This record gives sequence, C-alpha cells and structure tokens, in this order.
Amino acid sequence: MPDTNIKIKMRLTSRQALEMLRKKKGNMIPTEKWDELQNEAHDKAFTVANVMSADILQEVYSYVEKAMNEGIPFEQFKKDAVNKGLITRMQKAGWTGNSKYRLRLIYDTNIATARAKVAYQQQMLIKDVEPYWIYHQLERKTKNPEHAKLNGLKFRADDPIWHTIYPPSAFGCACWVESTDDPTGCVSSKGLQLNLDNFNLAPLKAWTPDVRKYNNKLQAALKTELERGKKT
Repeated sequence: MPDTNIKIKMRLTSRQALEMLRKKKGNMIPTEKWDELQNEAHDKAFTVANVMSADILQEVYSYVEKAMNEGIPFEQFKKDAVNKGLITRMQKAGWTGNSKYRLRLIYDTNIATARAKVAYQQQMLIKDVEPYWIYHQLERKTKNPEHAKLNGLKFRADDPIWHTIYPPSAFGCACWVESTDDPTGCVSSKGLQLNLDNFNLAPLKAWTPDVRKYNNKLQAALKTELERGKKT
C-alpha cells in the first residue's frame, strides 16, 4: 500500500467524491443490460441492470448518494434497501437474478468510479511535481490476471494508457495508482499488449456511446444526452 505521506496527500474527501456522483444525476439512463451503453458511459450516465423505470432508477441513485453522503457501509445500505422496499420495487420493474450481488455491484461501481475521478484530479494537480504514476494491484486470490501484468509498472502521467487502465477498470477492480517524482523504471506503454476485455470500465473517458443499435426514438434521446454532456 502507499506510504503514509501518499495516503495523506491522496486522501479522498467525501464531499469531492459525492460531487462526482451528483454530476451523474442529470444523466441517468435506464438500461436493460450493463453493456447496452459503451463502458465509457459509466462516467456520465448512472445505469442499473434491467431497471426500465426511470422512477426506480432515481430511487437507486438516491440510495447511493445517501450512502456516500452519510458514510453508510454496504451492509447498512443493503439492509435499508431491503427494509424500505427498494429491492421489491426494482424486481417489479424487471430486475431479476441475484439481487444482493447486483446491489453490491451498483454500490461498489458507482462509489468507486466517483472516487477514482477525485483521485485522478488530485494526481493531475501535482503531476508537475510528481509526473510518474505507478500501477498497483491488490494481492488477493481473485485478482485479475491481466491487471497483474501491470502491477508495479510505472508510466508517465500523460501516457495515454491511463485512459484505459486507470482503476477501477473492471467490475470488482481494487487496483490503485501511486504518484511519484522518481523516474527510475518508468516505461512507455507503446507496444504493450493487453486484453482490453479485462479493462471494461473507463472512469476517465468521455461518454461516446455507439447509438446505432438503438431504435430511432432512443437514438434521438441518447444523441441529445451526448450534446448536453459536452456542455457540462
């Protein structure tokens, strides 16, 4: 893990992370599957699997926002969702399968991507002083083997690879990035071979979904959101 100084310097404030999440509030799009929008959409659109009701989607957002704002741990978040009927209403809206697993997915993914954006902004503020970033992977049995190839590698902060690998770059990803002023061992990503299927989230990328597979009405709605997103 990063040393104490790095921890202090890169500490994420709840207010900053919450603000990142709130920016998604006006760009919520109900989807039938997580991959119906390109993965970059997770930066601008708050999506929930199989929930086709915008009212339910808004309620899910409110639960996540409350959890971040009040520092509610996942177990309490889940308990509130069950006791107050959120999961029941989501299931009536068409949410099937392992509800507890998907609830964890919603909670973790949206909070992690919000915090990632804050971390990235903090590191960008000091990149003139610490222009080298080191990719770290959490050592655990379920670690992603493709992410493991990057563990310990150091790239310049402006290396385009970060737009693909900056964590969380996949569901369940627990990797993190450490900034440093030490150029020793810095490498270029040019020619680096990675299976991009293992990097299917991109918290730093702009929202550029391919709308061609949708019907005309939905295409028009998504194009409107795209244009609005460019202005925010």
